[in-house]
Amino acid sequence: MDVLSIILSVLAITVSSIAIWFSIPRLKINGLVASVFSAEGNLGSVVQARVSNNGGASATIFAIEVRSRRGHVSARPDPSLRGPGMPYEIAPRGGVGVWNFDYENLRRQAADNFWTKPMRVDVVVTVGTKRKKSRGRIFVNPPGVFSADESSFLKLRRRLRDAWQQSLLLWCAVGPDDDPTADTYTAVATKRRGGIAAPRYLAAAAQAEGQIKRKLDSIPVIKVRRAWPWEKRMLFEVPLLDGTLADPGEQLYWYEVDKDGVAGSLGHGAITVGEYRESARKMRQEQER
Repeated sequence: MDVLSIILSVLAITVSSIAIWFSIPRLKINGLVASVFSAEGNLGSVVQARVSNNGGASATIFAIEVRSRRGHVSARPDPSLRGPGMPYEIAPRGGVGVWNFDYENLRRQAADNFWTKPMRVDVVVTVGTKRKKSRGRIFVNPPGVFSADESSFLKLRRRLRDAWQQSLLLWCAVGPDDDPTADTYTAVATKRRGGIAAPRYLAAAAQAEGQIKRKLDSIPVIKVRRAWPWEKRMLFEVPLLDGTLADPGEQLYWYEVDKDGVAGSLGHGAITVGEYRESARKMRQEQER
């Protein structure tokens, strides 16, 4: 009798689980690069996102975007292309929603973040309080790049290894000293949290307000070495930049980049030779008083 009770209980739990499984939404998210006609009849390239619901209940999409895995590139659906508004309810058992994203906008953002290889992106869908990503590989080619770059297993393993080692490095100028011939200044890097901080790479760029970054290829990339768990901060040398590198209206910055030269969103104001000399002169005057 006890065995029969156990069997009936297991059967009841199984039936209940199956009923729950078929009574919830189950979304499948796919993306691809395609060519579509705009409302004006112009043919253009897009990243097309397709969200299907094979579950037994409807799902409400509150937001959808295309986001790069690195480099802080993102885009919302292009309003000039056909696609449902938000929020959007996808019907159960085969309901589908399709959204289009401006491919050229993503290409411009890739160039702004110094991408020189195909940029992998995901479709990210917000359903309630949850965010779901697309499956498969979607690549956006920066200007001048025409083929997708499939990362090797070793590259993927290294990126996964480096990801958990990441600690944000914040840095600022220490000085200036009174050397009138100095061509570098000392900066300090501090870890926001403990553990190992992976090496940082800094690339010089010029940027005007509201414009894309312009990488200064004539300035070598700086490597900030790895920081070990017992190190809270470390010093490193940063070149002084020539103020003539910036066009009218532009400011000079150092942007953190990864090993492939892809820029993140974190930038630090660069110090020019003229600014350094002027600051050192004022400091000497104050010391002489």
